[in-house]
Amino acid sequence: MAQQGSIVVNVYTSRSQIPLKNAMVSVTSGNKDNPTLLGFRTTNESGRAEAIYINTPDLELSLSPSDSKPFTSCDIKVSHPSYYTLTITDVQVFSDIQTLQNVELIPLEENSKPEDRFININTPTQNL
Repeated sequence: MAQQGSIVVNVYTSRSQIPLKNAMVSVTSGNKDNPTLLGFRTTNESGRAEAIYINTPDLELSLSPSDSKPFTSCDIKVSHPSYYTLTITDVQVFSDIQTLQNVELIPLEENSKPEDRFININTPTQNL
């Protein structure tokens, strides 16, 4: 039976002080050129996106050392028309665990070019 973990994204601005409503959150996995959409949510007035559930490897894989990854890797993209789009790559989701991802978006500068409106963050893999 497939197991699941989940991701909950909280989006803020102003040094994580002000929740950002109507930010668009997408979670994808797989090939960067042809990703698979795992879920899409929009943040509420508290800046929180509802949980996105993701299939994960069996919990037993995370209980002892092995060559198999005990998690599912995915990418989170957060966008809002007035802010830089932020992509966080290689977020790890474990079985039966809720991954909480707090995201701070930065307001766009005046007259910014469309190609300069993106920020990428790579999450290093945990040394398990």
